[in-house]
Amino acid sequence: MEMLPGKLIFMDFSHIRFEDRTSSRWLSDPACGRSDPNHSFSVANSGNSMTRHRIELRGPWEVISPAGEDADASRVPLPQSWKSLFGQTAGRAIFLRSFHRPTNLEARERVYLLFGGCGGRGSVFLNDVPLGELSSDAAREFDVTEHLRQRNRLRVEIEFDPALSTSPGGISEAVALEIG
Repeated sequence: MEMLPGKLIFMDFSHIRFEDRTSSRWLSDPACGRSDPNHSFSVANSGNSMTRHRIELRGPWEVISPAGEDADASRVPLPQSWKSLFGQTAGRAIFLRSFHRPTNLEARERVYLLFGGCGGRGSVFLNDVPLGELSSDAAREFDVTEHLRQRNRLRVEIEFDPALSTSPGGISEAVALEIG
């Protein structure tokens, strides 16, 4: 078993992210083909509790296209522009992402959901609780500490019309959890 100094900060069904004071790296990411099912590890906490930890929710995300809510969801990595996903189709798309509660949270730590930018107008829900609104390319931050469960479901609904905007649209910037 490999011992690593630092803090295990995130684990879900397909991703494990490890950060220490100077670096951040993925230890396992089956979706990207970097996993080794025979590899096991444990993490020794360095005791550095002042470091802010960032967990990017890159994917895979389930996406329901603006073609209709009854359409089958496809799985895509994000961030990705509206235009690369849906071309010139206007309407409302739904982006879904599941994740586990970050591990080793200290009582004083808060967890924030960050959006680097979103093209169009949108609403954000965590575990069916409305968190707030997104608007054209403005970064947003939501304190989600009180809404976290062991298993979480993030839903982002975005309306966009590529014919009326020069923005790339959609979730074209990083979505992340930040612990601090």
